[in-house]
Amino acid sequence: MVTPPPAGNVPLVMPVNGALLVHGRAVVTLYWLARSAADTVSRRDGIAQSAEVRSLLTALESAARQVRSSAVPASEFRRSVPEATCEPDDETDSREVARMLGCSTRYVRYRAVELGGRKRAGRWLFSRRQILEQRQGVS
Repeated sequence: MVTPPPAGNVPLVMPVNGALLVHGRAVVTLYWLARSAADTVSRRDGIAQSAEVRSLLTALESAARQVRSSAVPASEFRRSVPEATCEPDDETDSREVARMLGCSTRYVRYRAVELGGRKRAGRWLFSRRQILEQRQGVS
C-alpha cells in the first residue's frame, strides 16, 4: 500500500505498485514527448507504429486533453498578473547585429557568446540595448 504524500506536496510523477501515476502538466509533457519520439522514429526509420504504441499515444492524448480542459483559462491567469512597468528588452537576430556593427553575420555568430547572444530554436538572438551599449563603448 502506498501512503499518499501530504496535501500541497504532490509530485507530478509517482511510482505506485509497478505503475506510474502521472498528473497535471506532466501528462501533457509526456504526451508531447511520446508523440515526438514516435513520429521521429516513423519518419527516420520508416517503421510503422505498433498497435501498442498507438494505444499508448491515444490514452496519453485523451489524458492530456482532460488536463488542458481543466486548466485555468489564460484570460483568468492574466488578470492576476500585474502589468509590466517597463517594456521588454527588444531582441534582434545575427543579421541585424551584423548590420549594426558593420561586420559579417559569420563574425557575429563566431562572437555570439561575447556579444551576449542566446540561442533559441537554432537562431542566435541578441539584446538590442546591449549591442548598442557595446557599440557605443567601442566607438
